[in-house]
Amino acid sequence: MITFLTEQNVLQTEMMSLLDEENKQKYIDMLERAISSEEEEECETWRLYDKNKKPKFELIPHSPDYYFTYCANFDYNPEAPSDYFDKVLSDMIDEKKQSILLRVIASSFDLLEVRKRFARKIRILLLLGEGSNGKDTIHEWVEQLYAGQGITAIPLQAFKTADKSREFSLAGLATSKVNWASESEVVALERCKNLINFATGDSMKVEEKYKNPVIIKPAAIGIFNLNSLPYLESNIEAVLSRFAIIKFETTFSSNPKGNQKKADPRLKEDKDFVCKEILPAFLNRLIKEFNLLLEEGIDYSTIEGALFDMQYSSSHLHR
Repeated sequence: MITFLTEQNVLQTEMMSLLDEENKQKYIDMLERAISSEEEEECETWRLYDKNKKPKFELIPHSPDYYFTYCANFDYNPEAPSDYFDKVLSDMIDEKKQSILLRVIASSFDLLEVRKRFARKIRILLLLGEGSNGKDTIHEWVEQLYAGQGITAIPLQAFKTADKSREFSLAGLATSKVNWASESEVVALERCKNLINFATGDSMKVEEKYKNPVIIKPAAIGIFNLNSLPYLESNIEAVLSRFAIIKFETTFSSNPKGNQKKADPRLKEDKDFVCKEILPAFLNRLIKEFNLLLEEGIDYSTIEGALFDMQYSSSHLHR
């Protein structure tokens, strides 16, 4: 089973010696706050690197002896076969789109570290496509990967509303790692100040019911499923550099017709099947893409045409 390192686990091993000095001090500071306050304290997931400053992943067996852990419902297998997973993903989107999507998802492992190296490389993804095309299926995989922890589904409309009035749902961004929402209503992207700030982790004011507002710096990736293109009412580079559109152009059906492909309902509905046949290979691929992300960044040039389509469809001359 997969488990994530905790304060107690780190202190009982020699792994602290493998952390870089900056992050070691951050972790020690957090532990001292926890001891002093006798309260649970937040800290970024520990980072473990090899001598070449490349991420090194080590997973330990789950045990009730470790505090503040959660456990995913699948086994970690670095040698897990990936043929079926690769075929399923390739049926949905091509290799270049896969690379972009998976590197953005993988960045949620340690988004702050990624942002240190590539300030604006992690864009908000708008997944565009009508019907059954795989967007929700991948969303379900990510939910199961994180065992539902740190997953939010705040829609675009909530970001828009929060610009003008109180919107309590944004408070979830304080602890979110992945904000993935299905959408039915499109908005004008450049008018959503909170959305722009969220895209790059800039300070935002959020508020829970019956509590005072607080300032946070969100550290979550943003993915939104769309059936139609959002509005872009002006050609602002600051906006264009924060968003990317991935089109899901293949649809699936239990009775495929024309260019449709045969749907496998187990991929979304059968959690045991997904835990056995999908998630081990999915995690391995994400680990691979995370390493490539830190070395290469993300090349969005192959999908830039979708942004131009959004600009064109938003033009008053076109409409």
